[in-house]
Amino acid sequence: MFFLRSNLAFLLYLLISIFCCPAYAGGDTPSEKNEINENDFLMEAMNKDKAMINMLMVQNQPPRQPDPVVKDVEFEITGNQIMGKASARLIIVQISDYSCSHCSFHTRETLPDIQKHYIDTGKLRYAVIDYPLLSDLPSVAAAEAVHCASDQGKFWEMHEEIMFNQTRMSDINGLASSINLDMPDFRVCMEIKKYAERVIKNVALAEKLRIPTVPGFILGVIDPTNPEKVKGITYIRGAKPYDIFKEEIEKALAILENK
Repeated sequence: MFFLRSNLAFLLYLLISIFCCPAYAGGDTPSEKNEINENDFLMEAMNKDKAMINMLMVQNQPPRQPDPVVKDVEFEITGNQIMGKASARLIIVQISDYSCSHCSFHTRETLPDIQKHYIDTGKLRYAVIDYPLLSDLPSVAAAEAVHCASDQGKFWEMHEEIMFNQTRMSDINGLASSINLDMPDFRVCMEIKKYAERVIKNVALAEKLRIPTVPGFILGVIDPTNPEKVKGITYIRGAKPYDIFKEEIEKALAILENK
């Protein structure tokens, strides 16, 4: 989600100069020897310019933001759908954006294994917190659409449908229809922006937790008196392989069992 903000005009000028400037092109009627010398000069100039371009690219890369400190941090996920059995003591809270390709990869490739081994077996619960750029209208609409689908008991079906079909994200009605939602009710929910405030609150939560990139995952323990209150244990950054999640979940389960 980061973009390189550098002196693009200057870089373009360099490249144009290399290939177009008479200083590199030689005279109108060069001899073969002069052509060879000028080609050598051209290659040397190109190499220098490549080095300069590489240097500028490195200098303009945004610094990697540190992972948030989530250990023992308490926060609430009130109003968001939670997958899994109420008896589970652990939860993964995914901070996500429906336009994020890595979020899609996690949903397609990693979440099924987490669900099979930990959610379906009653060891883990799972929630998704929306973190779209509020200026990215399709992503915001997609987040609202998933919450609208929750009114019909199909939050997770809509979540998957969008993540699996990100190129069709602008066709929200089409995606909703494909999972057999009641379309009149869905359209009303979207038109009145029923869940706009929920998405805004989720974005505010992600910012409060200082989530640097999406996807981000907080593995935490659920408050036994309030299933929507979480205390953080550890943070997993990015679309990591299943084995990374397994290792962190198993460590957390071992700690809970020994308490």
